[in-house]
Amino acid sequence: MNSSLQPASLVLEVQSLNMADMSVQQCSPVSPATPEESVPADNTPDLSIRPAVGKPTYHQMMLAELRRRFDEVRDKVMERFKLEFGPNMLKFRELIGQEVNLTTEPEIDELIEEVKKMATQYCRLSAEADAYRVAAAAMNTKMRDLGGRFHTLSICERENPEVQTHCYQLSAIMATMSSNGNNNHKDCLAEILKGFADAFKNLSNTVMDDALTATRNYYTRRYDLDAARYKLELLNGSPSVSAYEKEKIKEDIEAKTKPYQEAKMAIKSKMSLMKEYRTQLIYQQSKKLHEALIRYYDANLSALKDSLLKVDAHHKQQDGIYSFTRYSEQA
Repeated sequence: MNSSLQPASLVLEVQSLNMADMSVQQCSPVSPATPEESVPADNTPDLSIRPAVGKPTYHQMMLAELRRRFDEVRDKVMERFKLEFGPNMLKFRELIGQEVNLTTEPEIDELIEEVKKMATQYCRLSAEADAYRVAAAAMNTKMRDLGGRFHTLSICERENPEVQTHCYQLSAIMATMSSNGNNNHKDCLAEILKGFADAFKNLSNTVMDDALTATRNYYTRRYDLDAARYKLELLNGSPSVSAYEKEKIKEDIEAKTKPYQEAKMAIKSKMSLMKEYRTQLIYQQSKKLHEALIRYYDANLSALKDSLLKVDAHHKQQDGIYSFTRYSEQA
């Protein structure tokens, strides 16, 4: 009996030991993976950009076109920057403490400042001459309107011959003076004033603007030369720069010196020509304006004298009639 129960108890004891061992393994922490153990594969998608192989796609072509256009805009902006702000860049470096030897030309700088002031003054002169022409035309219009009122009044004063005559004479002289200087003749005051304003506007906007264009070219050439000299100064201060590189910069300076000298001579030449042109223009326009004003005021003076003589003659005639009437009544 006992011998038959012993194997069964042993089987139950072995099973209980196995279950205990499994529970201990489940509760124990996981040990780190050893190099021999296999590492699971990473299935995360790769988002890195790889160079295209073969025919470029539409998006790549668009990016290339955008890059090309951006480079064009950048080059244009830099060129504009050099033209507009280039002359001040080295001065800015000097202000922030960097030692920069700027090329100075006192004679050229004085000429440039002079032409800038002249351009402003002649532009204002042209505007004032045009405003005077407009004001003279407006004055003639008001004078004609005033003459029309005198004419209307002369019609209303039919019962009073002397008042009617004076009003009519005033209306006639106002009409004459309002048409004088504004009669569409090439020598009339209005046309002379218009030509005067246009001539000085052309001087300011064309001739002097051409000189200012030469000035901007001069500033650009001077900036290029100063920049090359500044680069040579930086290279001389660096011991790692080879003599060949320094020679290349010196050749660049020599190459940029010639355009700078040409730009400087161009400014002097344009300033001299502009001075001669300005002198001739002032003489011609001054003479035309004097002659037009003389004709205008002489014509007005002559018309006014004739009108005044008629007024006095009519007044004396009417005064004689009134005196004779009063004498007859007294008799």
